Amino acid sequence: MNKRESSGARKWQQQEWLGFAHRLDLSRNEKNHIDQTANDSLIRVSSGEISGQQAQREKGKMRAEIEDLCSDTMKKFRIST
Repeated sequence: MNKRESSGARKWQQQEWLGFAHRLDLSRNEKNHIDQTANDSLIRVSSGEISGQQAQREKGKMRAEIEDLCSDTMKKFRIST
């Protein structure tokens, strides 16, 4: 894969990851935290600091964190109604 293809793949992955977070009903601060974490991880992959496999593990952890945030948000909503 050349640099252009690699860059396109990273951009697509970033959009997929951030899109997942934004489809959920999260507060602006929660979404900003997710955006920053995703961007940091992608920068670390592109600089060679971490491998693609490590990035996938981080992506899984991020999805779990997003799900936790969503369940907390839903609990708050149920309590407030």
